[in-house]
Amino acid sequence: MKLIQWVVLLLVSAMAVGCTTQPVSTAPAPAPQLTAAVSEAPAPTATLPAVDLATVAPAEIPDPTAAFTQTEVIDPYIDIGATQTDLQVGDVITVTGKPMQIGIPYYYLYLRDEGVQDAAPVAQITYQGEFSAGEGKSQVLELVSAKADIQQVLFVLRASAPGVTTLSIQATGEIRLQDGAYSMSGTGSGEILISVSE
Repeated sequence: MKLIQWVVLLLVSAMAVGCTTQPVSTAPAPAPQLTAAVSEAPAPTATLPAVDLATVAPAEIPDPTAAFTQTEVIDPYIDIGATQTDLQVGDVITVTGKPMQIGIPYYYLYLRDEGVQDAAPVAQITYQGEFSAGEGKSQVLELVSAKADIQQVLFVLRASAPGVTTLSIQATGEIRLQDGAYSMSGTGSGEILISVSE
């Protein structure tokens, strides 16, 4: 009987040794996966047509100075010059006047001696060369001759006494207005200071 117990004990032990157990896992359980989808922006309902920039013409920008460049400035005057301004008694000078933007001119020579406030023309001559003496007088210069045409006037003067005088040329004639019409009007030159010594 002891033999049977002994065999049973051996069989039970063998069985116990032959049994395998599943090891206990020490790793953490995986986290559950998220199944919610990320929301996306809605697709546009309309699309703009494609534009080829190489074929687009640039916009025209108006020139702000166009109005000024298209309008001619009308500014009539007499361009004046003298052969000399410092004279001695007996010297002769030539005074030239050229009308700018004035037609069929009538020229007037003015001499205003020092201390004289108002002066009358010493001489008048037309673009056709018609001469007439004026009421003006000068103690410093005297008129020798005058010659004129439509493009210029020449006055020849002689120094007659020491002193200082101012000469200028005025003119009347046709002046073209901004609208293209013509009008009779007057214009003048600047003044030239003449000094005469003995």
